[in-house]
Amino acid sequence: MSLFQQSYFELMREALKPGGIVCSQAGTLWANIDNVAQTFKHCHHTFRKVSFACAAVPTYPTGQIGFVLGSLSPVRRILA
Repeated sequence: MSLFQQSYFELMREALKPGGIVCSQAGTLWANIDNVAQTFKHCHHTFRKVSFACAAVPTYPTGQIGFVLGSLSPVRRILA
C-alpha cells in the first residue's frame, strides 16, 4: 500500500463508520497540481461524495495545504 494511492483510500473506506467522513492531506495546488488531481481522483473512485479544501499554514512552503474529504453517503454535506 502506498500513501495517497487507491489502496490507501480503500483502507480508509473500510475503517469508516456509517455517516463518517475521512480527511486526508492532498498537497498544495501551487506546488504540484498534478499530485493534487491524482489524489482527488483516487478519493473520488473510492467514496461517493468528495470535496477538496485548503487551509492557510504560514510555515508550509507555499503558505497553504490541501485536503481531500470523502464520505460514503451521497447526501452527506462535507463542507459548509
